Parts: sequence; structure tokens; C-alpha cells
Amino acid sequence: QVLHDAFFKFQTKPKMSKTGELYFEGKEFEMDLGGKKPGMLSEEVKEALGMSDDGPPPWLINMQRYGPPPSYPNLKIPGLSAPIPPGAAFGYHPGGWGKPPVDEYGNPIYGDVFGVYGSKEHDDMTPYDAAVDKTKRWGQLEELSESESEYEEDDEDDEADGTELGDDEVTAGISSMSSLQTGVETPAAPLDLRK
Repeated sequence: QVLHDAFFKFQTKPKMSKTGELYFEGKEFEMDLGGKKPGMLSEEVKEALGMSDDGPPPWLINMQRYGPPPSYPNLKIPGLSAPIPPGAAFGYHPGGWGKPPVDEYGNPIYGDVFGVYGSKEHDDMTPYDAAVDKTKRWGQLEELSESESEYEEDDEDDEADGTELGDDEVTAGISSMSSLQTGVETPAAPLDLRK
């Protein structure tokens, strides 16, 4: 009866792999990161790192020096690519938020660190995005104006009116091409290329 209950009454469905997911050794021991997001620190982690509620993370100065993590280029990090909390100050004093990276004109490199722009559109832009026109779709054909379409129709009419060339005209064209210099001739005398 105990085995019957174990297999038929209290049996739970094992965790199955999803479609297209590969199995590797030790996969069942991996942590489930479903509820966690990069850049969001839990209270336990903040306490373990000795951070205050409005204080910077200990790795912020290295991120300001070397850039954001390559795995998360669009991650909003306060003090690097997002504004710092109200009441906080930039600087290297205890509780300070370092010095945000700026270019030679004083513009922030990785995002709106100073909170100047304030809009979502500017918030997601870096200086490199400014040159890209995101209103056009890639590969979209441009509409021809009326003058261009008339010009193409004229070209098609000209090609249709083309006449056959006679043998004399063909030989004259070939002889004129052979009289042109085709390239640099090699000198007859041997060259000594050694120094």
C-alpha cells in the first residue's frame, strides 16, 4: 500500500527540459534565476556588502573606469548610465558616487548620468545612437519622384530604338581600343633591385 501511494497518490511531475534545450552534466544543480534581474540588489546582498540604502555599490568606480559589463550594454546603472538617487553626491568621499565618465565636451559617455534629458527616448540613447536614423526601416525602398520615373521611361525608349552596328563600325571601335595604352610596359633592361 505504501508503494502504491508513493507512485500513484503522491507522485510529482519531475522538472522536464524545454523544447530545444540541451542537457549537460550538472544541469539539475543549477540555480533558478527566474525572479532575479541584473543590477537589482536584494536587501541580503546589500547587507552582506555593507552598503547603505542610498550608497553606491562597491564596483561602481571600476565600472566608471572600465565601462559597463559587456554582457549588459543597455543596463541602467546609477552613477554610470543613469542618474544617482536624490540627495547623493558625486565624489570619492565615503558614500560618494565617484566621477561619471564624460567625453572631451562634458557629455556623459554611457547615458544620462546627470538626469538632464529626462525623457525615455534620450534615456536609452548613447552618443553613438545619435547618428542612426531609427525612423526608417532597414531595406525599405525609397519612392521614386516623378522626374526620376520619367527619366527611366526615356532610357527604356532609347534602348528600344537602338540599331544594329555594321561591321565597319565594329572594326573601327576595336581598332580605336587597341590604340590606347593598356598598362605600363616592363623595361627591356634588367633591373637591379638590391641595395
